[in-house]
Amino acid sequence: MQGLIGELSRRNVFRVAVVYLIAGWIILQVADIVFPALGLPDWTITFVIALLGIGFPVAVIFAWAFELTPDGLMREKDVDRTQSATPATGRRIDKVIIVLLVLGIGYFALDKFFLRTGTAPDAVAARDGLRSIAVLPLVNMSDDPANEYFSDGLADTLLHILAQVKDLRVAARTSSFAFKGQNKDVRSIGEELNVETILEGSVQRSADRVRITVQLINTKDGYHLWSETYDRDLDDIFAVQDEIAAAIADALQVTLGTVEQEAIAARGTDNIDAYELYLLGRHDWASRGFERLKRAQQYFEDAVEEDPNFAMAWVGLANTLFVMPWYDKDAKPDDWTPRAKEATERALELDPKLGEAYATLASIAHEFELDFDKSERLFEKAIELNPNHATTWHWYCNLLQSVGRPDEALEACTTSVRLDPLSPIINLNYAAATWDAGDRGQSLERMEHTVELDPDWPVGVHGLAIGYLQLGRYGEAADTLERWAQIRRYPDPSLARTIIAGVEEPEKREAALSALEKMVSEDRASAFMSLIQFYGLLGDIDSAWAIIEQGVEARHPNVAFLGTAPGIDSLREDPRLIALMEELGVPNGGRAYRQRKEGSP
Repeated sequence: MQGLIGELSRRNVFRVAVVYLIAGWIILQVADIVFPALGLPDWTITFVIALLGIGFPVAVIFAWAFELTPDGLMREKDVDRTQSATPATGRRIDKVIIVLLVLGIGYFALDKFFLRTGTAPDAVAARDGLRSIAVLPLVNMSDDPANEYFSDGLADTLLHILAQVKDLRVAARTSSFAFKGQNKDVRSIGEELNVETILEGSVQRSADRVRITVQLINTKDGYHLWSETYDRDLDDIFAVQDEIAAAIADALQVTLGTVEQEAIAARGTDNIDAYELYLLGRHDWASRGFERLKRAQQYFEDAVEEDPNFAMAWVGLANTLFVMPWYDKDAKPDDWTPRAKEATERALELDPKLGEAYATLASIAHEFELDFDKSERLFEKAIELNPNHATTWHWYCNLLQSVGRPDEALEACTTSVRLDPLSPIINLNYAAATWDAGDRGQSLERMEHTVELDPDWPVGVHGLAIGYLQLGRYGEAADTLERWAQIRRYPDPSLARTIIAGVEEPEKREAALSALEKMVSEDRASAFMSLIQFYGLLGDIDSAWAIIEQGVEARHPNVAFLGTAPGIDSLREDPRLIALMEELGVPNGGRAYRQRKEGSP
């Protein structure tokens, strides 16, 4: 044995192995930095590791079988031992080892003490004083594709639970789920969502058994911070959610106080059938559209019938009923709003700490009851209970716009965009707030960005068209309105050109109005504001006023936004509008509201 070790040493096999291992480690560190910068997929790192693993025994065997001599590379058995150059080669290899060790130690020190800025390897540095996470959709690994609602629902529930943790910033569902089905590098996702960690994984369901695999990944370097696989009965799904949330908090070194622990444990129901119905409702709610919303309504109603004490199902039902007036062209708010309010109040009876429920009540008070003081109090309560709910900030921005507080509205909208940066509706709302704050150029850029996020969303395309019209960019407005007509599947996209001609050429206005009415006749929410905006752009205040009166009589929800909507600047100082807004309690420009708040006469 000693003879073999001595021969290995004489042939420099040990030295070659050491050189290979140190050089291989350095190559891996360089690849880990360079490959992501070049946009190479994650498997390329694994490929390099495999090559290095295969190369190691080859290098050792090569060192044993061959020798580098002054005459070149020769097989060891053909070299005269008295003329062997292995001692000189060994000294050269020793120097290489020293150089590689210096490089390796230097890199290790740089990475540990400078690049990591003192952060422990398993900790995550916090941006803005908050730790942050995005919960990506869990991949459905079940045999039945119909189980996708279940995997999506689990991710959605985890997101909701984590959002209750005070010291954790959680990206909203719209933004996280925008990456569904995309094989995108986690570093890029982290950059787009401005989060430090990503939770991803898969769900495999078979009958009454479920396997959940989840991993928490640092978006700065792509390394796993924590991973786990859970094999449980379906009835244990609630306990698994609690375990996962607590494990994530521990991995992120977030301290959970009594309030946070109660929030994580507040699962809402122990009834698995009610929970599945709730997940189905959430799935359709997120897709919007009248038919999907009607399905969501039925699922939520079935869920609360299955478990009348399931507070989150009552919130889902309330939110579905609340948005219905914007999707049911034949219905009036009175058809939906009282039922939405009743469902919300029932949810709060069951769980007084549901911030989302307070946000729904606040929006009802704002848009249908026109009670702005009550709305603001409810929004403040909602934000106190759940500061991570992007929709709450979005709706709160709407209120602040209505009452003429543009700077505060922009601040609220900025928060909602930070929490949900890829949501088209939130980006469009941010554009409106920026417009109202006076920055028309930035507002238009945000409108364009909204259309990029969802080119087939009619509301976003229409908003961009109005922005172009307001700025006098008629050619771009025509192209955008034509796109809107195509999305709406109207037979003649040239109607958009007719509308633009009606703005520029008075003799074509009658045809333009007819075309516009045709384009919006199937969309009640767009029709009301679109016609007012068009008349406003024409300077036909009397006709605009007639449409406003019709909207007031029908109690259209967009009445609350007349003071701030883009495209009706010429109407805002009209005495009739000012008087109407004051009569309804909608303060024009916020003057009356600020006076009440400040105690002024």
